[in-house]
Amino acid sequence: MFRTTFFATVIAGIAALGIAPLGASAAASDRHASAGQGSAAHNRAPDKPRDYGSNPATCTAGPTPKVGNTDLGLFATVSDPDGGTLQARFTMWAKDGEPAVFDETVSVTTGGIAKVTVPRATLTDGTTYQWQVRADDGSATSSWAPDTPCRFTVDKVRPSVPPVADSKEFPDDGTTGAPARTTGSFTLHSGGVKDVVKYVYDFDREYPTKVAEPASPGGSVQFFFTPMTAGPHILYAYSEDAAGNRSDTSTYLFYAASGGSGIKTIT
Repeated sequence: MFRTTFFATVIAGIAALGIAPLGASAAASDRHASAGQGSAAHNRAPDKPRDYGSNPATCTAGPTPKVGNTDLGLFATVSDPDGGTLQARFTMWAKDGEPAVFDETVSVTTGGIAKVTVPRATLTDGTTYQWQVRADDGSATSSWAPDTPCRFTVDKVRPSVPPVADSKEFPDDGTTGAPARTTGSFTLHSGGVKDVVKYVYDFDREYPTKVAEPASPGGSVQFFFTPMTAGPHILYAYSEDAAGNRSDTSTYLFYAASGGSGIKTIT
């Protein structure tokens, strides 16, 4: 009876001093630990990357695009509902099941644009590649984007022959053509290169900017030009294939005769 009364008195005194019993302290510690675990458990996964793409473009509808002998820039916007800094991982491979040929991770603040560059030396001519990107906040990852990987085929072979030009009104055989101020018809041919999809040309400008596209790959294009002055003129032109590979630039030298008065159009 004395022992029971004594221990009850001691416990009451401890409680009066505000000292928690050992069991209560341990329970509080457990709650704090559980609260920390709960905070980690409530971390939300990053959003699926959006606004993804590349330069040159590879995320396109329709036939698989071609990329020439160039570096390839990949980009995507990554974000996280919890904010903070994210890791954006870009990975590229040739065939499913094979190791990645490119796998790079960059840090970016949520809502920012992640960018990486795939060196041209990484890509093999004639091979088709595919790539995706995802975000990682250190505890969780987003799903890969896009759902269907972006695909492209590498074509490093440039057109072997520059465009071939001809004109009935203004031949390039050293003779004088039609009088100045006469509109002439000019045609550019691919020179037998079957995958030419674009011609870039201009008159009397060493760095051409005008574009003409054939109806089908390897086809020819026709356009018109009116030389306003007598004397020599030069048609500069180069061709491009679907991958953007450029041919050498061809030059077509012709002469406009003097004596033209008023613009004459061909019929």
